[in-house]
Amino acid sequence: MSTPVTVTIEASFDGVIEAQASIVKVYPNPANDVLNIVTTGNVEYQLINSVGQVVMSGNVDGSARINVSGLNSGVYFLKVNADIQKVVIK
Repeated sequence: MSTPVTVTIEASFDGVIEAQASIVKVYPNPANDVLNIVTTGNVEYQLINSVGQVVMSGNVDGSARINVSGLNSGVYFLKVNADIQKVVIK
């Protein structure tokens, strides 16, 4: 049985944030083997350990299953960046 990896969520957004900004869901927390990321748009993520090192990174467009089984047990931060543009039609 795998030791759980605890993931703490930190979300940051680049660009203009509106009420309809990209929604990011992450589960399960804590994760044993797989961390699921579901979003309504294209986002970039970084999984960061407790000393600030990026241990995983990638892009998600819709959903992704991130294999965390090879990580040491501990607290990790998930940083999510989404480019969100405001469009005004006159």
